[in-house]
Order: sequence, then structure tokens, then C-alpha cells
Amino acid sequence: MPSTVLIVEDDADIRDAVSELLRAEGVRVLATDEGQKALEMMAAWRPAVVLLDLTLAGMNGPELHRRQRASPQLASIPVVVMSGQPDPRLAVEATLQKPFSLDDLLAVLRRFVPELRGHPGATGTR
Repeated sequence: MPSTVLIVEDDADIRDAVSELLRAEGVRVLATDEGQKALEMMAAWRPAVVLLDLTLAGMNGPELHRRQRASPQLASIPVVVMSGQPDPRLAVEATLQKPFSLDDLLAVLRRFVPELRGHPGATGTR
């Protein structure tokens, strides 16, 4: 069964581009633009990693991260922040500052997603 990546991003273009890239690499992708929905998806699917934007409507990224870390069931799921203005106070596994390259995204995700290991990059460098 392929690894699952949960994308929590309010920008549909970014969400769709990252989803398409990861699906092409053989990864199962779940995506939402809502914080509460993301918590529910984490509980149901136990993703290998969460890609989290900090500026979400409703529950923002830092609040979502706080709730996730407070839940014994969800606290161990790694989080990678994707943001134009990252918050260094958040204790996350990695941060990608927007705009980021697809190669940089894959390099970070290789730490958490076995399907991406051994792939040199996303830009046709295979």
C-alpha cells in the first residue's frame, strides 16, 4: 500500500500541483483547505507526513498544528510547513518557504515517504 501525504493548503493551484506531482510518483494524496477536516483526515488515514500551509481560512495552520500535537493519536505525524512567511516558533520537521521548487519539495519529502527515495528529482533528471 502506498504512503499517504496530506496536503493542507488554501491555494488550489499549489494544492493541485503538489497533488499531481506526488501522485505521479506513486504516492496516495489527500488534500483539503480546512483545518478541522485535516484533523479528521489525519485520524482516519494516518499519513506519512502532512504538508501544512499556515494561512488557512477558519482554523489557521498554527492552531491546527497545536491541536495535532495535543492529540496522543496524531502527535507523532510529521509536519512540513509550506508558507510564504514561516513561523520559526513552530516545532515542525521541516519548512519550505514559498515559492519553493518541486525538487526542494521532493528532497524534504524523501525523509518521510519511501516511494520518493531513489528518485533524483522532479524536473526530468531521472
